[in-house]
Amino acid sequence: MYILSTFLILGAVLVAECKDLKKSAEARIINGEEVDVKNYPYMVKLFQGRTFNCGGTLITQRTVLTAGHCLYDSRTSLPLEDLEVHLEATREVIQPSKLIPHELYKLQTYTTPYDIAVIHLESPSELNTFPALNQQQIYQAPGTAVLLLGYGRTESGYPSSNLRGTKSFIRSLTEQHQIVISNGKSGTCFGDSGSPAIIFDGKMPIVVGVLSGGKQNVNDVTCDAVNGQGMYTSVSSFHNWIMNNTV
Repeated sequence: MYILSTFLILGAVLVAECKDLKKSAEARIINGEEVDVKNYPYMVKLFQGRTFNCGGTLITQRTVLTAGHCLYDSRTSLPLEDLEVHLEATREVIQPSKLIPHELYKLQTYTTPYDIAVIHLESPSELNTFPALNQQQIYQAPGTAVLLLGYGRTESGYPSSNLRGTKSFIRSLTEQHQIVISNGKSGTCFGDSGSPAIIFDGKMPIVVGVLSGGKQNVNDVTCDAVNGQGMYTSVSSFHNWIMNNTV
């Protein structure tokens, strides 16, 4: 009964948080909707040169949480000077000072285990409020409602210029510490990698997963929102690692 009540409360809170979603007939996060970045100021864009590369989450003034494969170009690690961190909410562009993919991560597929990384920033962000990092199994149980955010490829085939979001649900947790998320209607696409899956405890956002990849047709610019599944690296499984590498 307690678990069911918790799910109902989290679901109600998530619906309330998603009221700022604005419908758009144009590009979108695969049937998702535009959201006000001021409500999610911790969302970041990672650029490789002038090219949008991945999403991420600012978890301290000098630490970004993202996916391990976001720090690689093909199978080669990206040079530090090639990356920039953009925060739309505060209009900041900050250079990274250190890139730390998980030491067991090996770039093989977009659903490879240990696909998690942190980026240290040269200077602190102006932002001083951050989402919490999940430590509880109950928050990643099947049926849990989550909010997916991202700037990734839209139905137009190009990255979204505005932050997009969609409500979805956790389906399962794999033995490789990955959370399977889908709702059969909307989902994430290429470029959303590194972006968070979020639940809300009251008004406190909690990051439960970091997008690694999905089971979609890589030649489909719209992605398979109906049959596709987003694969998110479980934050609770790597909480200690994240905290040990946070500045």
